[in-house]
Amino acid sequence: MYERTQHAVSILLDERKVVPDVIIALTMEEAYTVQMLLKSRGYLIPDDIAICSYEDGQRNRYARS
Repeated sequence: MYERTQHAVSILLDERKVVPDVIIALTMEEAYTVQMLLKSRGYLIPDDIAICSYEDGQRNRYARS
């Protein structure tokens, strides 16, 4: 799952040069991975890019970076 999520983020930010307002992930794990990938690139969550998931859980509910 990490590699797939990493590839999707790379497509958006590196290939297409798009900085979206929000990224919607299917699972909590994918949302968490997106969060970690964006943080490693210097983005602030949710100030620069918000992340939401179809699943509900505590891990990402109040995430800020």
